Amino acid sequence: MRTGTGTLGRDRVQTLVLAAVAYLPLLANDMGRVAADTKAYLYLDPGRLLARAPYMWQPEVAMGTVTHQNIGYLWPVGPFFWLGEAIGLPDWITQRLWLGSVLLAAGLGMRWFLRTLGWRGAALLVSALAYMLSPYLLNYVDRHSVILLPWAGLPWLMGLTVRALRTPGWRHAAIFGLVTLTVGGVNASSLLLVGIGPVAWLAWCAVEGSAPWRRVVGTAARIGVAFAATGIWWMVGLAIQSRYGLPTLHLTENYKVVSDAATAPELFRGLGYWYFYGQGRLGTDLYSDFGLYVDQSAVHHAADMNTPLLLLHGEDDPTVRWMHAVEFYNGLRWFRKDVILLSYPGEGHGLRRYENQKDFQIRTRQFIDHHLRGAPTPAWIESGRTFIQKERALEMMKKDEKGNGGGSS
Repeated sequence: MRTGTGTLGRDRVQTLVLAAVAYLPLLANDMGRVAADTKAYLYLDPGRLLARAPYMWQPEVAMGTVTHQNIGYLWPVGPFFWLGEAIGLPDWITQRLWLGSVLLAAGLGMRWFLRTLGWRGAALLVSALAYMLSPYLLNYVDRHSVILLPWAGLPWLMGLTVRALRTPGWRHAAIFGLVTLTVGGVNASSLLLVGIGPVAWLAWCAVEGSAPWRRVVGTAARIGVAFAATGIWWMVGLAIQSRYGLPTLHLTENYKVVSDAATAPELFRGLGYWYFYGQGRLGTDLYSDFGLYVDQSAVHHAADMNTPLLLLHGEDDPTVRWMHAVEFYNGLRWFRKDVILLSYPGEGHGLRRYENQKDFQIRTRQFIDHHLRGAPTPAWIESGRTFIQKERALEMMKKDEKGNGGGSS
């Protein structure tokens, strides 16, 4: 005979297993280092990010521009990182706890959804682990973890749809709206894609005959009202951004490029990130229209550049070769342009070490203050090292390290 106490104990064990799998590997991996995830201000200055998120105008960028997706950081990712800083947690721990919480939410959501459908026993744990450890994570976990929120919320939305269809009233529809408020503020397209699940479930129930059409339509109406009521804050922001902001999505994230890149084999290889595949905005490939790619290359327009430029590149960048930055820098210097290249040894496609992130933020602010606000020229701009000088200094450092490692007393 099964007792309620036994079931409760099994539930707790499964929850503890999910929590351990979600948090412990992340906390044990690459301790002390922060991944270049989503927005640097989340871990550099979350309070400043939260203070600016409600406003659609950002005067600090490009002499003023309409923000891109900033409003979505008001909840939940912004407050999460702000709380971590407020209680004094190291940035890398806060980031790992955030990622673990997203995974745990996905696993618990799948388990709850399947319980709603009548599943019991070990199958709940196996299914929850399979979902929360999906290869889908590989594309976003270390650079755009906020896009994982709709994925984590999908099983919760499915379970709430089932319950809203079974029971009258607004309770489950209202909770559905709160879940979409939590998971959909930053990336609307991801939320719309996971929304296919609840819509398909309602449609199938009506076609199959397990629920009368009138109840299905009523449930859909209540969910739709709750969704609109809780999402109007970011919908308005998205409308303003699309009308007055930069055409970011058309230039870098159009549907064809993203869908072509985000396939299961590419995700397993760790190559499902659309930026890796180049410029979808060109509408063609390198071999079909080589001249177009030459025309769009910044290197071929070095002579026309007149704006002071600050370049950043990691020397171990696996996506864009470091020598491409050196090539562009040398071209600009050939034409005596005002350009500075900040080259970071050991960094990839984005700065991961906290000291380098902080260094770049400080230098960027000083660079802007000097050129736009008339501040005195920083010493690092006046006395920067040439490429050859830097190479010689690195060689000297390597020789010193070898000399000091000889075991002499």
